Amino acid sequence: MARWKRVVNEKSDFQIQTYYDYTRHYEPEFGETRHTFDVDFLHHLVLPGNKFPLGAGRALESGERYPTCPHHRFPAAQTDGPDLQRVRARRDSPLPSPVLADCGSKFEHNNYTGFEIQPSARLLWNLSPHQSLWASVTRAVALLATRRGIFSSVTSLRRRHCQFTCAVNGDGHFQSEQLIAYEGGYRTLVAAHWLRGSCGVLQQLQRSFFFYGGLSGGRAIPRN
Repeated sequence: MARWKRVVNEKSDFQIQTYYDYTRHYEPEFGETRHTFDVDFLHHLVLPGNKFPLGAGRALESGERYPTCPHHRFPAAQTDGPDLQRVRARRDSPLPSPVLADCGSKFEHNNYTGFEIQPSARLLWNLSPHQSLWASVTRAVALLATRRGIFSSVTSLRRRHCQFTCAVNGDGHFQSEQLIAYEGGYRTLVAAHWLRGSCGVLQQLQRSFFFYGGLSGGRAIPRN
């Protein structure tokens, strides 16, 4: 990984980060090799009363799967390489004191599911110097389902005079797994004083609700 950062002035700075990753993964039935290259650009801009973190990046992957046992095979070469472009923007702005808010979104495009939007918003209300209420809502997506969707394999076992064959095939309808998260909580700082010092204990009550969609799965289809 490499990172370069430059401070333009007290109200503006930017950085460029890039990394390369090579992995080899083995399962009882198959193995996988994967190359990942990622580059990110991040710019912090401060204007009167507002902060604007802006960013853009691109990620490229290429990989190959291969069987690791004699009873497992792939009908064709199992290769895939997601191409992901992303842009993100956020605005941090103070509302009438003592309320703080920030909102933003990440915009992504990949060669499996197309265009994806992942917005988020957070609100903080400082009831006192030691107490606060907060709430947030976020939408996120994952591309794990797309990798499963392009995967296909055949497993064949022979026992005496019988042969059992199991085929696993993605249906090609690529869909990202989605999450919408609602969270909120209350924080308070309880201070305890001793002889020559003090200690603060932060207590928090939090409630979260998660709603999932587009989760990947499978079903058995009888063969005629």
